[in-house]
Amino acid sequence: MTRRLSVLTAAKIADETYRPSRGRIAGYRILSTSKGHATAYLLEGDILTIKGSDSAYDYIRYNLRPLGIGFKKLTLKGKMGQGADWHQGFLAHVAEIQTWLIRIRRRPKYIIGHSLGAASAQVFSAALQVPAICFAPPRVCRQNKIPGQWNRCLLIARTDDIVPQIPEGYQHIGRSTPIDMGRVLGHKHKMKHYIPQLPKQINRGKIPSKWP
Repeated sequence: MTRRLSVLTAAKIADETYRPSRGRIAGYRILSTSKGHATAYLLEGDILTIKGSDSAYDYIRYNLRPLGIGFKKLTLKGKMGQGADWHQGFLAHVAEIQTWLIRIRRRPKYIIGHSLGAASAQVFSAALQVPAICFAPPRVCRQNKIPGQWNRCLLIARTDDIVPQIPEGYQHIGRSTPIDMGRVLGHKHKMKHYIPQLPKQINRGKIPSKWP
């Protein structure tokens, strides 16, 4: 049976992924923490939550590496990866987290991510065919037509956030639900800019209260 999760709960998890407290994130017990530069946590209920960029290394190694120049070209194994030209930096981020998941012998049943973490969440959702909620998600692959079976991601992006609009020439995977902020000055990318808007959008029927 597919797990359903409240969007507000997912937002709280994404926010607290940046500051876990006493072995818990948003009340969920942390079962395991990834090693290395790609930071992710496996929570009770097999919820995988993936952190966004928090260092210069993240930007150089992952965000600013769309074409993988100077690196071995990475691909997503299995039929879900066929026909897609993936952002190489994001795929490298996924590969690090996948190595950890294989080592601990766990397969997530639900995925949550913000920013760089939302990029990886889209890829994991497509590869594992599990639901995901992605906040402020960058675009992850070049492909003219995304198969319908990939639409297990709920993508939540503010229209005044530049990150979901890049890289140019790439696209998202999943169901896009923009939060139309009109003409707003500044760059509203952090979870603290997203969370206050969610109840309004849910009440208006713009964003589902639960996913999937």
